[in-house]
Amino acid sequence: MTYFCIKFRALKIIFLEFFFKKLSRLSDEYRLKTSYIFGHIIYIFLRKRVEVARKNLHACFPDLNKKMIKELLIEHCNTIALSVIDRSILWYGDPERIKSIVSIENINVIQDLIENKKKVMIFMPHLLGMDAAGTILSLNLQTMACVYRPSGDNELNYFVKKGRSRFNKTILIANKNNIRKMLNHFSEYRPVVYLPDMDFGPKQSIFVPFFGIQTSTLTTTAIIAKKWDITVVPMVPYIDTKTGKYKVIIMDPLKDFPGELSVEEATTLLNNKIECWIRKAPSQYYWIHRRFKTRPIGQKSLY
Repeated sequence: MTYFCIKFRALKIIFLEFFFKKLSRLSDEYRLKTSYIFGHIIYIFLRKRVEVARKNLHACFPDLNKKMIKELLIEHCNTIALSVIDRSILWYGDPERIKSIVSIENINVIQDLIENKKKVMIFMPHLLGMDAAGTILSLNLQTMACVYRPSGDNELNYFVKKGRSRFNKTILIANKNNIRKMLNHFSEYRPVVYLPDMDFGPKQSIFVPFFGIQTSTLTTTAIIAKKWDITVVPMVPYIDTKTGKYKVIIMDPLKDFPGELSVEEATTLLNNKIECWIRKAPSQYYWIHRRFKTRPIGQKSLY
């Protein structure tokens, strides 16, 4: 049985590698057309995930009617499809092809901090352009690290690890025991990309507002920034859904963060910033994640 499992996994990797390489050769026109088709397939067939996204959107945008929510959902599914298709380019395309669809602004902000021996955390929300952001960042920095959550699919993990670490010295940190590993990289002045806006349960989390909802939120950013003198630099990726182009914006470092703010105040501040970034492109947040899974005692599940 073990032999056949190994053979099946090997064949699966060969097939997926062939598939991704074929997809990476799609023109921009066909990338968009293909994403439109796959987006509607996602909307029709991945009902459980779509229903999670629907409930998230209803909770965060209570003023939108059902028609508006449906339009957002369809656009969300189309954008998910595009971001998945474009992983083929990020993982198998040459640097010039990647740069033709992904641009980055203010990379000098991070480069200057590194040159001045500052410990840098790159703070990024779960917007659907996050993989493109990681790749274009790795093309512009000699070294970096990125915290990620491994999938339960071993073959998918193979492609994620291989694809996300293909340029320069990019190191992936599995989210288990990530704080200790992050600190090791900070001590070597290697910038670390961190996406804290997921529900990992009550451990290392507190309830603070997010779109007006008390949301289980990791306190890691605020705690380590203060304790180890880390400079927090926001990075926000957006997708132009009409052209299929990605724009990755690096912002100025958060000034004196967290300063005199309490952990709760600092974490609330970060959630407020993420909320503002999402409102600029509401369909591009990772709504299929059960962001509000953990509830305060006595509150019913949203799902």
